[in-house]
Amino acid sequence: MRTKISPAVSVVLIALLLAMVQAPLLLAQESGGGGGGTAGQGSTTTTTTTTTWYANPTWIIVGVVVLILLIVLVVAASRGGGTTIIKD
Repeated sequence: MRTKISPAVSVVLIALLLAMVQAPLLLAQESGGGGGGTAGQGSTTTTTTTTTWYANPTWIIVGVVVLILLIVLVVAASRGGGTTIIKD
């Protein structure tokens, strides 16, 4: 017996999959990668940029996924489950 998955659930699963794939890529882009040092020079200048948590792309993706899940839950609850009648 196969279980039928509703389109809303499949959309949520796809969104979660995309978020799980993109989050490490976004974090790698923010960290700036590695090295590129200047051997032989006496001084080094380092600039650091910080991003507040609500402007961080990772948290934006997490927020969007949570919002989608809430919408799906509200839609699923409003549709109702109906009643199941079991006859002997």
